[in-house]
Amino acid sequence: MNITRKFAVVDLETTGTNKDEDRIIQFGCTLIDDGKIGESISILINPEQPINKRITELTGISNEMVADAPKFEEVASKIYQCLKGRTFVAHNVNFDYPFIKDALNSIKSLDFDAPAVDTVELSQILLPQLSSYKLQDISEYLNISHDHPHRADDDALVTAKLLLILIQRIEMLPLTTLRNICEISESTIRQTSLLFKNIYQSREQHAEILSDYLYEKHGLILRKKQIEVSSNQTKKRHFPNSESEKRSAFLGTLDFRQQQAQLMNDINHILNHSKKQKWSLLEAPTGIGKTIGYLYPLTFKISLDKKVVVATTTTVLQNQIQDEAIPLLNRLSDYSFNVQIIKSSYNYLDLDRFYNALYQNLHGHKNTSILKMKILVWLTMTTTGDMDELRLSNRKNPFLALISHRGEDKTNTNFSEDDFWKFNLDKARNAEILITNQAYFSKNLDSKIWSNAEYLVIDEAHHFAQNLRSNNSPEMNIATISNEVKKISDTFYQNRTDLKSTFNDDYLLNWGRENLSELESLFQNYQQSSEAINSYVYDNYFKEKSSINNQPYSSEQFLNQDLKEQNKLVDLLSNIKDNLSDIIIKVDELVGAYFAQENFSGVKISSIVMNLSMYNNNLRNQVFNTSDLITKITSSEISGIGLQVNNGSPLHNCIISWYKLDTNTELQQINSAFKKILLVSGAIDNNDNFSFFINDLQLKSKYIDQRHIYQNDFDIKQNAKIYIPNDTQDIKSMNDDAYSGYLSEMLEKFLIDNDHQALVLFNSLQTMQSVYQKLSTSTLNDQKEILAQGINGNNEKIKKRFSNSKNSVLLGSNSFWEGVDFPKKILEIVIITRLPFDSPDQNETMIRSKYLTSLNINAFSADALPRASLKLKQGFGRLIRTKNDRGVMIILDDRIIKTKYGKNMLAEFPEEIIDKQLSSQEIKKNLEEFLE
Repeated sequence: MNITRKFAVVDLETTGTNKDEDRIIQFGCTLIDDGKIGESISILINPEQPINKRITELTGISNEMVADAPKFEEVASKIYQCLKGRTFVAHNVNFDYPFIKDALNSIKSLDFDAPAVDTVELSQILLPQLSSYKLQDISEYLNISHDHPHRADDDALVTAKLLLILIQRIEMLPLTTLRNICEISESTIRQTSLLFKNIYQSREQHAEILSDYLYEKHGLILRKKQIEVSSNQTKKRHFPNSESEKRSAFLGTLDFRQQQAQLMNDINHILNHSKKQKWSLLEAPTGIGKTIGYLYPLTFKISLDKKVVVATTTTVLQNQIQDEAIPLLNRLSDYSFNVQIIKSSYNYLDLDRFYNALYQNLHGHKNTSILKMKILVWLTMTTTGDMDELRLSNRKNPFLALISHRGEDKTNTNFSEDDFWKFNLDKARNAEILITNQAYFSKNLDSKIWSNAEYLVIDEAHHFAQNLRSNNSPEMNIATISNEVKKISDTFYQNRTDLKSTFNDDYLLNWGRENLSELESLFQNYQQSSEAINSYVYDNYFKEKSSINNQPYSSEQFLNQDLKEQNKLVDLLSNIKDNLSDIIIKVDELVGAYFAQENFSGVKISSIVMNLSMYNNNLRNQVFNTSDLITKITSSEISGIGLQVNNGSPLHNCIISWYKLDTNTELQQINSAFKKILLVSGAIDNNDNFSFFINDLQLKSKYIDQRHIYQNDFDIKQNAKIYIPNDTQDIKSMNDDAYSGYLSEMLEKFLIDNDHQALVLFNSLQTMQSVYQKLSTSTLNDQKEILAQGINGNNEKIKKRFSNSKNSVLLGSNSFWEGVDFPKKILEIVIITRLPFDSPDQNETMIRSKYLTSLNINAFSADALPRASLKLKQGFGRLIRTKNDRGVMIILDDRIIKTKYGKNMLAEFPEEIIDKQLSSQEIKKNLEEFLE
């Protein structure tokens, strides 16, 4: 089927998504001829079935609007003539095209068939750095006016404008990049690939001169990179000590805030007074401006040989520091500080690996083909090679594992001079400010990257103890390992005929049938080793338990000194490691032989080898984990061991986890490496006391210099309310279904018939999902958009949808308790469904409890309670960021007022903002008056 450059850009509004049952209610079409937008057609259609409220809310089309509209058969000929002889284009063409085709072909006199192009897929390839490919989000990014989203006429016009921009982008691609895309574009939807090929054919006869900022290497077009060298070395500046000096220095750039200024002064004092005690604890609440508060005084001390490392918790926060705080810092300082984000090498594209994989498995998985094309375009844009720029929702794609950098030095490879990882390390050597995440920092304390750094800031420091422990706590999962081994084994077995044929043709040098036989024995060796360790764990720790058959999984936790027959367990783990290493070596030999061949072996063998390479990389990671686990189990440090078996599997597939408990070695290492360490957070004190944080981190008093607690610059009593309804039910006595039903009723009671956006926080994802299902069929769903973590997209997408909405409810758990900030009136209600205690059944919680008990410390009061109190403060912190914000928190767990520990948690908040006298119905009325 040939594609024409005469386009009919279509959007349909329908009564639902099932083309066999639902009907079209609006047809929108914009025509494009000779690259110019022409006539637009909009037809309302009577679907001869009711339009539900959700569709009306989404599209603005009601039953009344279509009551007198023509039926589809009455306008079918007009629609057919509009589409005839044109290429059909839609944003998500596999929805609109089948819908309209079936509708037209149901008319006997009409027979519709046309080439079709998808603008979603085109956008994914040509706009590789977007996080969302919804039409509304793309139009916002490209500044295309989109006044009435989800109206077919407006959506069709916007899609037509988008198509012309995308065609222009194809025409501007380097010819080599476009040729590469054409080579692998067969997997695109319908005839989308023909659009690339037609444009390539029209351009290939003309000579091309690459833009100055691009260059070609081995058939890839790359963007030129340059390392900026700091020019700040000779500049002398003086810290503005007084308020008047700060106001003068900040004028036109930063509003003066008393508490932020105090934070700056305290840090300046810390940096300028030499003490043996290097660690300072700084509690800075949300909204104080803590990032600039700690960075600004540091700028008067740092240089290339006196760098600062900032370790925070998430990619979002790292980017926020780089993209928002640093430009502001540069304006304040009249400098241009060189900044580098430090990540694992696995975040970066390995050009050699990508080049080798580009044309392999050409007819493989569709998503992999789209990703390849996306990367080809991205390579003309990126100077970093950081795959986070691609904003991929699925980072577990095996192709990503294949093309990720391993951190090795590149010498004499095709792209050794262009290596992204090396380039980013070079940038780090020329940067005064290094930004990283706590997880990477915790695992790489001895890295040379920090060698010229004198200052360390641990931002969001309440996570640091956990990161020091968890990121140095390996785990081995037999089921996961066996799955990776099975992928390799199945690949060899299912392709044995093709492989043997290839070996007979002697394409792969010295790799032959005898290697296949050897692999079979290696698979058997692993099978025996895995069965041995499964049997050992089950027989020694679980077999005698009477309750084992009553639950899907059984787990046990120990301190390392209580582990039975440690040497036996280590021997069994070593057998697993050795067996896996043997398999990896043998598969690597095949992959190496493949790439060393001089003659191409064909698409089939290429696909086999690429898949084996991906699976082998995954298995290699499992070997690293197992080797680390063996090292940790045989160490003498205080630790915990977690064992788990699967009662539903005859093999009992075991999981063995090692938990770090003692952080003293790491703290000593940090203490010796840095001149000053600042621990900054809004959640490291309990009732003006740092004891829990200090004990949890195991930070010795001899290390600590300063301790400061800062307040908001506004009176929280005027801005916030906390409600505890007096008609809550006893949630501890409910089963799961009754509890989710109760929560759904309470949420609907508070949130129906108001325009205030709400964040509902859960401890359990399972409970959250159950509540979401119930609310989705409730009256509340007709009034508000209900968003849920893990259901409506990743966290970033959900946050953006919530921020752009005016009447939504966001159901969240885990990360939504903190680090998610919404400006102005976007969030006014936070609802706590349950006091945020860690689950007592979690391995880590149990091990911490056993450890503290072994020290004669009450684990609940010393650990569980302060953790929950800090988390509750973090939930409340989502509400108020400025003096103009107003918000309410509703707590649906009456233990907050009926238990001694609950009252202790409530004591973290000003008594004046707490109201526990009202019923849920009275709270609804009261909060609406408060938020007016």
